[in-house]
Amino acid sequence: MNSIVSFKIDLDCFKEYSKYAFKRVSDKKSQKGAFLINFVIWFFAVIFFMLTIQSFTNEKFSIDWSSAAFGAILPLIFVVNFVFNMIKLQRQMQPKEDGIMLGDKTIEISEEGIRETQTLTQSFYSWTCVESVEENKGDLYLFLDNTLALIIPKTAFSSVKEKEEFRELIGKYT
Repeated sequence: MNSIVSFKIDLDCFKEYSKYAFKRVSDKKSQKGAFLINFVIWFFAVIFFMLTIQSFTNEKFSIDWSSAAFGAILPLIFVVNFVFNMIKLQRQMQPKEDGIMLGDKTIEISEEGIRETQTLTQSFYSWTCVESVEENKGDLYLFLDNTLALIIPKTAFSSVKEKEEFRELIGKYT
């Protein structure tokens, strides 16, 4: 039994996919945990060094706020530069409107695999390369690798029932 679905991938749909794919490969829980552990370690390291310096000087330790502010300027510049470059990189990584990621596509599901057709390309993927089928905000992603997936937007289906039938067909082969 074959199934053919036609749809259009727009930039918003691709951005949602990009966010999802990034979260999928970077375990957010472990990143938050690593950040918290690093923060606690640095906090105690700073306190340790402050107490060590204070014990050698025999003076009561006080903070010179103007020096602290001056010392914070360089890290602040690095953080702002990092954020600016990340935004610039995200813009540069957006696909072209007339490229192969965005635009009108047709996906045909058969026993042999998945055929994706677009004005510029035609690709065939056997079922063995489909790692998982995942859903995000109604869109279906057929992951072929860690970050590469066929994007099928929720607008490709006229009803929830049609989408579920499509998922069942894919589940039959994966």
